[in-house]
Amino acid sequence: ASEPSTITETNGAITKWSDKSGKGNHATQSTILKQPIFDDANQSVIFDGTNDHLSVSGFNPSGSMTIYAIFANTREVLPSSGDVVDALFTVTGGGGPGWSIESYNTWGVRSDRKIYFYKTGESTTWFLNGTQGTNSHTIGLNEYVLLSAILPNASADLGPLRIGTFRDSAFFGRNTFKEIIFCDTAHSEEQRIGVEGYLSHKWGLAKK
Repeated sequence: ASEPSTITETNGAITKWSDKSGKGNHATQSTILKQPIFDDANQSVIFDGTNDHLSVSGFNPSGSMTIYAIFANTREVLPSSGDVVDALFTVTGGGGPGWSIESYNTWGVRSDRKIYFYKTGESTTWFLNGTQGTNSHTIGLNEYVLLSAILPNASADLGPLRIGTFRDSAFFGRNTFKEIIFCDTAHSEEQRIGVEGYLSHKWGLAKK
């Protein structure tokens, strides 16, 4: 989102977040009421947690991959009851179990914002601002973090990849993104550190 040229919007509402890789994996939303908002001043894409989401048609990543995301969870009040999931990324379409990554989940620890992984592979490793993540790691309200996730065997499904929802009908994530990178291999430590260094410098993030 640091390059406004990648954002197609009308009055701030995003219809397309363009893929810079050259592979044409653009994230889109045609329904006005479901379009996230572009904050030009803060170079960020804001999802309201009610129904905002983007879909990447034809892109159903599974198996081995690495994901980098600069984001903040912006859910001001953590619910004391009910089922709430702040979805970051999901690939689910009904053809299989699919996979997801979430920044909050009431089936986990209701009182804390934590990163959750579903069906991404038992040996999934992840990092927050360069520090390897554990079950004790939490993130603060409106705190921008760099999530690096190395997925060894994410479960396949019909897809497509969705940003900000689970099957575009439930568990809408209240998150704000600055940058997302998908890589189709599991990065080595050297590769990961290189990408993290670039992103941390670009967005002014300190080691967590």
